[in-house]
Amino acid sequence: MAKNKSFGQMSFTQIAMQQTLQAVDAPVYCRLCGRNVKEPSSKSPPGNNGAWMRYLDLEIANKCHVSCYQEEVNKQRGQ
Repeated sequence: MAKNKSFGQMSFTQIAMQQTLQAVDAPVYCRLCGRNVKEPSSKSPPGNNGAWMRYLDLEIANKCHVSCYQEEVNKQRGQ
């Protein structure tokens, strides 16, 4: 069986690791404010020692800052 030369001499493991790192490093933009949720900003939870990462998994899954979501819910409720 001929070896695919499109990836050069990289093994399957190296290719998989490269693609995984690209996916991890890719920005995730908030659907409400447009900022990258993977970087600390004024929309992230305040505090020291990485407090902005407190809800990061939830924010990535929902593609939205928690604070942006709360603001949107309050607008919809008319508050």
